[in-house]
Amino acid sequence: MSTARDQFAAIASDGAARFASTDLAAGYGAVTRRVRRDRGVRAGVTTLAGVGVVGAGTFGVLQLRGADATVLPATPSPSVSESAAPSPSSEPSVTPSETAAPDEASQVTIEVADGARIETIAASLAAATSSTETEALEALTAALPPEAEGEPEGWIVGNVTYAFGDEDGLDPAADAMANSAATLLENAGVPRSEWKDTVTIATIVGAEANTGDTEAMRGIAAVIRNRLDADMMLEIAAPLDYIVRSDERTVSDDGYAVDSPYNTYMHKGLPPTPIWSTGPEAFEAAATPADEDWLFYATDPDSGEVRFASTFHEHQLNLVDLGLIEESDVLPEE
Repeated sequence: MSTARDQFAAIASDGAARFASTDLAAGYGAVTRRVRRDRGVRAGVTTLAGVGVVGAGTFGVLQLRGADATVLPATPSPSVSESAAPSPSSEPSVTPSETAAPDEASQVTIEVADGARIETIAASLAAATSSTETEALEALTAALPPEAEGEPEGWIVGNVTYAFGDEDGLDPAADAMANSAATLLENAGVPRSEWKDTVTIATIVGAEANTGDTEAMRGIAAVIRNRLDADMMLEIAAPLDYIVRSDERTVSDDGYAVDSPYNTYMHKGLPPTPIWSTGPEAFEAAATPADEDWLFYATDPDSGEVRFASTFHEHQLNLVDLGLIEESDVLPEE
């Protein structure tokens, strides 16, 4: 019997080979690495939980059939078009296209890139179904499971190609997409009462880790859950990057000084909604975090290596090893 973990692994494995040939593997990391290297230097003498690097992600593929919203592993899809490659001035795009599979009716596919915002996804759904962007967003919102509380951001799994018959129309397509995260959570055995938190954690993990490094993802998920359990601030960059839209524009230090529930340096707990889209591996990590007592992590801006620590002193030593702070900046161990 195929387990949820097997399904996650199959999705990731199927997409990995194809991702290498797409333009998503380049371009997205450069800007975020620069931002996070700058923030990493400041991290050394604070209580920052993590210094992350946003990775482009494994181009996993699911096929969702609009009528019943069943998630199935798909056969390889066409590569992401060049227009879907993120640039420093724009977020990852979502490109609708038509494909004609042999002996099958014509299909419409919507490719959702890792890190796509809901408005971009809705625009692509609208183009694929000859509807308006407002109609597409309303359809996605209406089709969400109740646990999403009417907020579709993050509930549509990224690194995915959604395929449906060109005759299906807007509502079946929206239903399939809006229930993609719920399908993965259900397959992973996550209780419905934990769905929203798990989706939110998954989207943070997907933004903070290089997709494909499943152990690092599970470690970051453990840090998040451990900090929540300890009633500590998360102090993680991704939700703040999301709200100030650093994926779309250069943000000054002053731009990060925003009093928002997405600023986890100012406010305890998870942000009020998930952030961006993320891939199946991040959902697996959020559902099955590492069984460790880690409270900190640091990511090498160049290699993507992630170091974890249970104490702040250990965290500072990791930052020294990664060249993010000087040894003279390390505070004495308490």
